[in-house]
Amino acid sequence: MSKEQHVSELNAPSSPPHIICLHGPWQYEPVALTQLGPSGESIDLPGELPPQGTLRIPSDWSATLGSEFRGRVRYKRRFGRPSNLDADEQIDLILHEISGLATITLNGSHLRETKIGELACRIDVTSLLLARNELEIEVNLPRGSHDIAVGGIVGEVQLVISQVSR
Repeated sequence: MSKEQHVSELNAPSSPPHIICLHGPWQYEPVALTQLGPSGESIDLPGELPPQGTLRIPSDWSATLGSEFRGRVRYKRRFGRPSNLDADEQIDLILHEISGLATITLNGSHLRETKIGELACRIDVTSLLLARNELEIEVNLPRGSHDIAVGGIVGEVQLVISQVSR
């Protein structure tokens, strides 16, 4: 099984998985105002940023940053490693939907990036989890991304523990 797969490509586990929802609290911090450049790249802009705060996921950023905000926002969530795992169990991080581009990091290790319009991703994080963990998701919705009304982590973020044959 590859390190990452789209949720729709996965086979059903042999027994029902245990799901841990990472609703919150999440810390969020606006990092930069951004816009799309001539070749589609994201360009940082000068300007005053809204204040940082906490929220629960799933949530777009309209209530905290305003529906007109276009830029890069860093979301952080700390959590403990699930306990009492069997040797044949795997822990996957599932992100169901992010509105914008995203960079996903766990404990400082880059996991992957998502594109605008990508719905869900699943990443095996079993070997990366520590006793205490920090998940960071940086979401970027640049000005000029006309297809999307507002940015943020708009789908569930879950840890899914399932039995696998290794």
